[in-house]
Amino acid sequence: VHSDGTYDVLYEDGDKERKVKKSLIRKVGGSSGGSDGDDDGPLEVETKVEARFRGRSTWIKGTVVRANSNGTYRIKYDNGDEEKFVKREYIRVAKRGRGRGRGGDDSDFGGSDAEDEFERGDKVEARYGGRSKWYKGKISMVHSD
Repeated sequence: VHSDGTYDVLYEDGDKERKVKKSLIRKVGGSSGGSDGDDDGPLEVETKVEARFRGRSTWIKGTVVRANSNGTYRIKYDNGDEEKFVKREYIRVAKRGRGRGRGGDDSDFGGSDAEDEFERGDKVEARYGGRSKWYKGKISMVHSD
């Protein structure tokens, strides 16, 4: 066990990465043991969210302005854009402290905030190899500090 506060991540595609810095990880959904995550359930109007504009990989901050009868959502983005039929799978509830940058590209949505701690089994996204793209996985080992 290492004492440097890093984490091992097991990615959905089977890759494993050791000693990933906390700043390169962000929580998605909830932990395997149930959590306060709300990234799968229905959303209410005026919920602050991040959505993948036109289904692309970039997460953009915005607000739910309508829940459509077909299970999609109308999103008004903070940059002024709007989408009428966004699938739930492309939306996540915004987390306070996320998006400290100017808004737009994925790099603006930094990793975990200082108060976030991960536990084994937590569902996360991590920047494999420190690159800019986020990949889904789960925490497989915690190296306490």
